[in-house]
Amino acid sequence: MSENAALGVCPECQKRVNCSVIAAHEKRWSEYDGEIMYSDMFQILECRGCETAFFCRIQSCSEDYHTFQVGPDEWVDEYINRETYWPSVPRFINNTVNIEHLSRKNQQLSALLEDTIRAANEDMPVFAAIGIRTCFDILSVDLGADTDDSFAEKLETLRKNGYIGGKQKGKLEVLIDAGSAAAHRGWKPSSAQLSTLLNLLTMLIHDTYCIDEEVKKIKSRIPKKGENTKTFGDFDEHLKTKNELLEKFESFPGLSRRE
Repeated sequence: MSENAALGVCPECQKRVNCSVIAAHEKRWSEYDGEIMYSDMFQILECRGCETAFFCRIQSCSEDYHTFQVGPDEWVDEYINRETYWPSVPRFINNTVNIEHLSRKNQQLSALLEDTIRAANEDMPVFAAIGIRTCFDILSVDLGADTDDSFAEKLETLRKNGYIGGKQKGKLEVLIDAGSAAAHRGWKPSSAQLSTLLNLLTMLIHDTYCIDEEVKKIKSRIPKKGENTKTFGDFDEHLKTKNELLEKFESFPGLSRRE
C-alpha cells in the first residue's frame, strides 16, 4: 500500500477495509541500549468504501512476536501489532431482540440489556456476566416468580408455567451460576463464553416478549383453505387494468402497442 493508505477496521462496515490515512503520528523509543524497541502509532483513517472517519492506535514491541516454522529448518518471526479503535467495533451485536419492541413490554429489562451488551463490547466481561444474571432476574419476576425467591425457585416457576422446558432450565442454571461466579468469586468469562451467555439470554427474551407477535403477523398472512384463488383473482384484476391502460395508450395518434 502507498504511504497514504492503510488497512483498518471500519466501525460502520464492521470489517477490515482499505483506508486513506488522513493524519498519522508515530512515537519510537528503546530500552537497554536499543535491545528492546517500542512503537506507538496514532492514525486518523477514512474508509474508502463508506467514507467513515475513525481513530486507530497501533502499539508494538520488538519482544512481542510469534514464531512459526515454515520449513524443516526455517523459522519466521511475526510481530504482533495491538490495535485499538475509536469508535470501537462491537464484538457482540444483538440481532435477536428488538430493543424498541422490548422497551414497550419491559422498559427496565430493555435498558439493562442494552447496558449489558455495551459492557461486553467495552471489554468488561465481569460486569456483563453480572448484568446477564440480573436480566434473567427481572424477566423471571415479570413472568410470575416472587422477588424474594432463590434463582432455583425462579427457574422452577418458569418451568411450571410453561415458559421454559427441562433442557432450557439446565442451560439457564449455567447462565445464573456464571453471573454468580462473576459477582462473588471474581470469575472473568472469555469472549466466547460471554457470547454463549448473551445468546442464551437474548433467545429467552425473544421467546418471551417478541416471538408471539411475529407469529401472529405470519398467521394473519397465511390464506385459509379455500382462499387460495384470491391471489389469481387479484392477478386477473391487475391484468384487466393493464389492458385498459394499453387501449388508452393506443388511442393516441402515432402510438401503437409493442409486441
